[in-house]
Amino acid sequence: MTICSLGYLGLLLLLPSHLGQQLLGESWAGARETLPLLGLQTVLIAVVIGATVSLKALGRGGSLVRLTIIQAPILLGGSLVGAHFYGAVGAALGFVLAHVVGTCFGWLYLWRATAANTPVAVGA
Repeated sequence: MTICSLGYLGLLLLLPSHLGQQLLGESWAGARETLPLLGLQTVLIAVVIGATVSLKALGRGGSLVRLTIIQAPILLGGSLVGAHFYGAVGAALGFVLAHVVGTCFGWLYLWRATAANTPVAVGA
């Protein structure tokens, strides 16, 4: 999934401006500015999916809740503050920041869960 996200981002970044203009009209110029950051966000989401799915399979729902509690305020606050000061690019930067933190914590929680090697009863 990460490779697909990188490939898709690469295609969008290589898209000639006249094709982007035909697809998105006047909004292409603004969209083009945010493509690298939003593409990075998509890649980070793809990277963390492995950890979150594994945590769910291991019955570590508590870790997923903690991850959401950490990431959600950064996602909301970072995007709002970024948008206030830097417009769409700032909002995209806030999204990236939240997903960098989420990716790090997601893999950290998975590493801890596998290092502990203590099974958790599903439904408990």
